[in-house]
Amino acid sequence: MADAGTSPEGMEDGRIIYGETLQLDVLLNLQGKLASGGDDLFFIVLHQTHELWFKELLYELERARDHITVDALDSASGQLRRVRAIEELLTAQLLSMMTLSVEGFAALRERLGTSSAFQSAQFREIEFVSGLKDPRYLSGDWFSRAERARLRRRYREPSIRSAFDDLLARRGVVDLFTSLRRDPEGELRGIVEGLVAHDEGLRDWRTRHVEMAGRLIGDSAGTGGTSGIPYLRSRRKTAVFPELRAVLDRL
Repeated sequence: MADAGTSPEGMEDGRIIYGETLQLDVLLNLQGKLASGGDDLFFIVLHQTHELWFKELLYELERARDHITVDALDSASGQLRRVRAIEELLTAQLLSMMTLSVEGFAALRERLGTSSAFQSAQFREIEFVSGLKDPRYLSGDWFSRAERARLRRRYREPSIRSAFDDLLARRGVVDLFTSLRRDPEGELRGIVEGLVAHDEGLRDWRTRHVEMAGRLIGDSAGTGGTSGIPYLRSRRKTAVFPELRAVLDRL
């Protein structure tokens, strides 16, 4: 037991210190030299917070997948509800990008060089964990060695898509529509709704991203070497569970 008046890490006179708990001295100094003036700080903070939420999305998707694997469907549904809530938050955050002027963003882009949100390894991990496993992203030279290793691991491991397919096989579900219609309030319905909501969350984020990028860069090429808006539009309707959406629409 510590003596009175001592200050263990995170404590001062026996009290838990908020800044120490959240390591704010580190967190609030991670914006670096790029966030030196103008709109720079806003842009960096927006993208750093996105990456923090991506980390949480990956955690919740992994938990949902693992719970589906052991038939703990109520728990998996809870994780999928949180996933959807986070995706709604991220989509809303993109609205704040509309406060950037076209001229201000153009100046910022010059300092970004070839850096681009397209190069977010965690976003590709989210796609892989969900079930969208495009091998073209495994060898991208815009990823670090550690990021490529994580992507290769995600590519090999089961996805939430494969976990759901295995669940249907274990339960002998041949016609999902009929199964859900017989038990409309069952736990399987909750999983289907959660997976469709996750799909919609990614779609809504992509749609908002296209709108934001279109206003800021117009027909310019993307900073990450993509075609820019044409590439974003081509990805907007990407779906992991289109057949589940079709089933729900029939119910």
